[in-house]
Amino acid sequence: MKIRFTTSLQGPGMSAAPGDEMEIRDKDALRLIKAGYAVLVPVDDTERAIPQDVSHETRPRRGRPRK
Repeated sequence: MKIRFTTSLQGPGMSAAPGDEMEIRDKDALRLIKAGYAVLVPVDDTERAIPQDVSHETRPRRGRPRK
């Protein structure tokens, strides 16, 4: 289950800051949600394409060309 932390949390082998998202076991996720440390992240199965930023152009490399 994927959750988003609302508060900071530290434990043995784990630490999280507010806003961190983490995939953890359902049992542990439900316990953290019930205690108010985290909220459930909705599952979105839709794949989204990220548009490529074409506003900037690359400049040619400086120096000697490689062999």
